[in-house]
Amino acid sequence: MIILISGARFTGKTTLAKRLSERYQIPYKNTEHLKKNIVLDDDTLENTERGQQVFLEKLWFIAESRIQNCMMADESIVLDIDYLPPQKVRILNDEGVLSMHLLFSAEYIEKNYLELNTSGTNGGQLSKKHMLEENSVLKDTCADEVVSYFMFQENHEVEMDLVCELIECMRP
Repeated sequence: MIILISGARFTGKTTLAKRLSERYQIPYKNTEHLKKNIVLDDDTLENTERGQQVFLEKLWFIAESRIQNCMMADESIVLDIDYLPPQKVRILNDEGVLSMHLLFSAEYIEKNYLELNTSGTNGGQLSKKHMLEENSVLKDTCADEVVSYFMFQENHEVEMDLVCELIECMRP
């Protein structure tokens, strides 16, 4: 069984991935360490939108290679991936890989913005506008690509239990 967890920043991807790893007694891997090893070929791309796109393409290539290796070896794993393109996930879902994107509703962000922006493990803060936009765009993309997502509405802790149950129902 391969489970991919991705989503917007501060949504609890790592928490969920570790919980699923414990629940199913399968290895957990986080792609955060991979980011440090990705080098842009052109220094002029750094801190640009194109540079971010190239970086994410390289990160996805590494993650996808890991997923394919697990599939070929019939290994189980829970992968916590910062950026999991819904367009590519759909193809993996067709091959039996489970995935879940985590998001916040606009109402949740409005109500909990200050707490969210100080709780993240990846450092850096987001403006409320950027956080709202990131979640909205990801929701629309997931819906367009027909991939699984969960949108936190009110109580993150309680709803995280619901996500675990939802993934349980998705298992073959």
